[in-house]
Amino acid sequence: MTAGAVAVLYVNLDGMTPAAVAAALAPRSGMETAPIAAPAAASISNASATKLFGKPVEQLTVGATGAAVSANWTYAFKMSDTPARNVLAVLPGSDPTLAGEYVLVGAHNDHVGTLAASVDHDSTRAVNSVTRRQGSNDPSCRPTPDQQHQIDSLISRARSIRPIRRDSIMNGADDDGSGTVVLLEIAEKFASEKPKRSIIFISHQGEESGLLGSKWFTDHPTLPLDKIVAAHNMDMVGKGRVSSVGRRRCRRSDHVACRGSSATSSIR
Repeated sequence: MTAGAVAVLYVNLDGMTPAAVAAALAPRSGMETAPIAAPAAASISNASATKLFGKPVEQLTVGATGAAVSANWTYAFKMSDTPARNVLAVLPGSDPTLAGEYVLVGAHNDHVGTLAASVDHDSTRAVNSVTRRQGSNDPSCRPTPDQQHQIDSLISRARSIRPIRRDSIMNGADDDGSGTVVLLEIAEKFASEKPKRSIIFISHQGEESGLLGSKWFTDHPTLPLDKIVAAHNMDMVGKGRVSSVGRRRCRRSDHVACRGSSATSSIR
């Protein structure tokens, strides 16, 4: 008979933010995995630990025995009502010798969902259009009198043609709408170029949830992975000003950065 822990309780609940607690209890998106064989674990508060051991945690010593506890842990996978799918297309190569080799061009098309509370679409757009024309490259700031006049004019114009529009969508224009539209442009261009090698275009889903779409493709490839001789992935290519574009030192000779100049790349 093998002895060991059947569960682990972490006394750290009091130090967690409300957002972290809510995230721990909320459903998580991901792919179905094999059953977990590791011991169950949970976070408890200092008050709960004191109740279990009859004294504060600070007074406990290694090997201290607490009261008997019972609990149930559940781990269940439920298919989403709106499952996500990768979108793939193949452009066959024109050279009979090289057509069996593939160059992969990809970008993810998901972002981070919606806000918990909606905002006024026109007001937000007006402020960002005037004070943050480069998006996250421009820090949030208090508008100058001239900027405030421009913002008020834009909002007034919007109000004259439509009612207030509430918006909670996190649009992800840069991350990764920018890579997605470049992917489409590349596909359209190569369709008339007739490249020698075949090109596989892949629009990934679930990147923001943990690279789920790309993992699914590598785990369930539609062609032998050793036939892919190069992979070109694009993410946040709209980030950065023209003045900040320049050469970057890469750690590896096969590492090519294709992100905005103000972003850190991890593309290989």
